[in-house]
Amino acid sequence: MAQLFWGRCLIEKAAAFSFYNKGSRIRNLIHNLKYKGIREVGYELGRIYGLSLKSSGFINDIDLIIPVPLHPSKIRIRGFNQSDTISEGLADVTGLAIDTNTLIRTTGSATQTRRSRYERWTNVEGIFSCG
Repeated sequence: MAQLFWGRCLIEKAAAFSFYNKGSRIRNLIHNLKYKGIREVGYELGRIYGLSLKSSGFINDIDLIIPVPLHPSKIRIRGFNQSDTISEGLADVTGLAIDTNTLIRTTGSATQTRRSRYERWTNVEGIFSCG
């Protein structure tokens, strides 16, 4: 996971919960969370991932959770930020605090759907700042 960021930004360590493949169960869960508004899915995914991170020792030197913010226009459309709900599940099992004030989304961006990895990276370039 960390290799994806090499040369792009400074990162100490990285982890991923799952691969997102067409037809996979995780894809269906993410769609239920993101597009059908079933927030409980995000919370439970966060709890499951949190248990895995905790038992592996990965979080031993992590201080807090910073969910990726959505632009206010997306929040109006979806009604919530799915990253926040996943963070709540993570925080519940790990005991880590959630910080929603440090990372700020300064502008909106076009949808990431159907974009390549490189296009996704350039699509979000410069849309975040630190508060």
